[in-house]
Amino acid sequence: MLRGKYKGYVQVDTQLQREVEELSLMYRKDYRFFELNHSAWEREHHVSKQKALPPTILSHLYNIYRESPSLSSLILCFRGDFASLRTLKERVALGERDTSAMEGDEIWFVLAGVKSPEDPILRSTLIETLLQGLHGKVKGVVVKLTEGDEVREEVLRGMRRGLAGVKEGDIKIL
Repeated sequence: MLRGKYKGYVQVDTQLQREVEELSLMYRKDYRFFELNHSAWEREHHVSKQKALPPTILSHLYNIYRESPSLSSLILCFRGDFASLRTLKERVALGERDTSAMEGDEIWFVLAGVKSPEDPILRSTLIETLLQGLHGKVKGVVVKLTEGDEVREEVLRGMRRGLAGVKEGDIKIL
């Protein structure tokens, strides 16, 4: 305000003005940095509030791929009511390197050493053999792994997020 209307009456210290502008720029940069980091922190904090992944599945995957890094496998995650998930667990025959974990309304399977067919064939086979007779009470997602480098916690979290877009009685291959 002083610069505009009363410009002739005010003496401006150019050195002081430059320092004020530098401080202003520095504070704006710091505030932007804070906003970016704060939103990243909020995302991480939100992720930590999400339901934890089954630790047995993670440790089993790491152990399998430490022993044989180029082993192909399938990770399956199903969500539904308890009775349907128990029926589903009975239908899956696990091998010596396979495992399953049931927590709450989810069941996870790791089928190691499985050579999986093309996606449409795999999807239709899984729906016919596993979901038949469950009356659409279960939905699932499948991830095909071809080597150990693909095993990350984020892959499993992505599977859980992928379940949200699957309708009951269907399986989605990610």
